[in-house]
Amino acid sequence: MIIHSEYNTKPSALIVCHPKHSLTPSIMNKISLVEHNFEAIPSPIDLLDEYDSFIHQIGSFGISTIDIFELVATEYQNLLSHNPNAMFTRDSSITIPWNQSVVIIPRFKLSTRENETIISKSFFASQKSFQILECPYKLEGGDVIPFILEGKKTLLVGIGQRTERASAKWLYDTLAGNSIDQVVIVEHDKRFLHLDTCLSILPNMTVLGALSAQKTFVIINPSGYRVMEEAFPQYLTNRGYTWIDSGTIGAIRKEQCNLLPLGNNTFIGFNLDDYIRLEAEKHSGANLISLPSKAIILANGGAHCLTRPIYE
Repeated sequence: MIIHSEYNTKPSALIVCHPKHSLTPSIMNKISLVEHNFEAIPSPIDLLDEYDSFIHQIGSFGISTIDIFELVATEYQNLLSHNPNAMFTRDSSITIPWNQSVVIIPRFKLSTRENETIISKSFFASQKSFQILECPYKLEGGDVIPFILEGKKTLLVGIGQRTERASAKWLYDTLAGNSIDQVVIVEHDKRFLHLDTCLSILPNMTVLGALSAQKTFVIINPSGYRVMEEAFPQYLTNRGYTWIDSGTIGAIRKEQCNLLPLGNNTFIGFNLDDYIRLEAEKHSGANLISLPSKAIILANGGAHCLTRPIYE
């Protein structure tokens, strides 16, 4: 049986939360740039237009979206409607393409986002087909990337400003065996909120990422806890991977590394520079669709951040 990474697995559906539910004019006026981690207050009209175009593009590839707001109880809808970050559904749960029945409910660092995990847990519990595991440590979904590395079922776990190291050890101890073979901890520049904002794994052993953002890394496997001497990009390139450097500014200000895999070698991202897109396509053989965004990225998130895949 071929085991697929996130980057080459078509989701059966994507969980979303349309910003029309939470980014109403009254809520927009109450946004704290620091507490809610917005770069600036976006235009509500532009944001909704960009989001609708994004959802339409996903649908054009035969992938359905599930708006979590419409499927939870009224009390949870009230919580979401007052949360400007609710559209970033990537962070409030973790799913694994090769173990479709497991859902990990993480734990947010920011108190303003704590209710999102409660709502995600309620949603997955209502589906009755998921084994729900709750992480007791600070962990956010954008810091976890499922990846088959040298034939091993691997979770890349980013350690930056939101996720703590203890959560990576918990993931390994909880999932080792049937679900994963190893956890690779990648420490990244804290200017990046999550690992998925500074790298994306593409087909054909290609990575699009901010080269300078990747720092030390550790492998946790049955042999123990091993601190590696080389940086993560060097480790991959030494094993035949091609690393396309997005640059730090392009990754932070444009969300160029935050690509959403749709299966069939197709990815959606925001604001991809033509040169970077063409280089990534040349080496990976993938189709990278670049959508313009000026409003959504002011909330410090991209295409990957806006979705949580469910797999069959």
